[in-house]
Amino acid sequence: LRAKKIAEEINDRSLLVVCLLKLCDLYEYANKADSGLIMANLAKRISIELRDTSSWARSLVYIGFAHYKLGDIRTDIYYKQESLRLNLANGDNRSAAQNYLSIAESYAEDNKIDSALYFANKSLNLAEKHHFAFIAMSGLSTLSYLYEGQNDKKALHYYKLFKVANDSFYSIKKTAQINNIEIKQQNRIREGEITKKAYRNRIIQLSLFTGLIVFFLTALILYRNNRHKQKANLRLAHTLEELKATQSQLIQSEKMASLGELTAGIAHEIQNPLNFVNNFSEVNRELLVEMKDEIKKGNMNEVDAIADDVISNEEKINHHGKRADAIVKGMLQHSRSSSGVKEPTDIN
Repeated sequence: LRAKKIAEEINDRSLLVVCLLKLCDLYEYANKADSGLIMANLAKRISIELRDTSSWARSLVYIGFAHYKLGDIRTDIYYKQESLRLNLANGDNRSAAQNYLSIAESYAEDNKIDSALYFANKSLNLAEKHHFAFIAMSGLSTLSYLYEGQNDKKALHYYKLFKVANDSFYSIKKTAQINNIEIKQQNRIREGEITKKAYRNRIIQLSLFTGLIVFFLTALILYRNNRHKQKANLRLAHTLEELKATQSQLIQSEKMASLGELTAGIAHEIQNPLNFVNNFSEVNRELLVEMKDEIKKGNMNEVDAIADDVISNEEKINHHGKRADAIVKGMLQHSRSSSGVKEPTDIN
């Protein structure tokens, strides 16, 4: 809100749009969808006036999500499709791929699985075509989840692809980020050393040339050069300190970005089996209420049938509970510190 006020005071409307969208994001996160909708609509109006189609498309997504929070999934889908059309017209393939995936998730919430599968596949195809690795992984995960809900064997196929892509993406991305930071820092230090060396050579050449001049001029020039050298060294030292501080900020920033992506992936993995556990638990509650009614009626055949359904559902709850447990144990195993001692293992 303070940033929004400053943007209004300096009359920077582009910055104001950024502030409004961030406010919308925060309001929706705080379950204040009505306030978020107001901010998103204002951002949309200013973006249209500025002819900023990128911000316009983003504001449409926020408007849709606000309606989703308010329980209106169909309106949510409408605004996301409007955003998709804008991004496709602008050639913004990354945003379009994200639009496709978001629409698929909304259709899944509306229990329109065929439409959800269609848009999830569109997202995956576009992401793979343009090498958007993280969006492609999200598409694989969504397809696996949708097919699993239909007990389709394709669920396992997409899940395996997701696991392979996920492992490769994070290992390659983290290594590349660290290497890039180290290379940039080494290049900066090397450039500083070259500059310093060139400066010293220049001083030496200048000293040799001025040695041919009278003693008074030589002494004066050496004095001035010494002062310049001290100032240059001070500037170089200050620059080096800034470079070190920048490196620390970059490393911390990359750590936080990687942590956020990892947290989102873990939440999605655990949410899948938990959704099954919650759904089957709700079904069992309804079946038990129905069983009580049948017992009162003395209809024991129906009671037996309902009991069989409850037992079957309990087995499914147990199965998906174990899935969630396996995911957590896998995470703990992955994060376990290693002693570095060689140990025998079953390679099969």
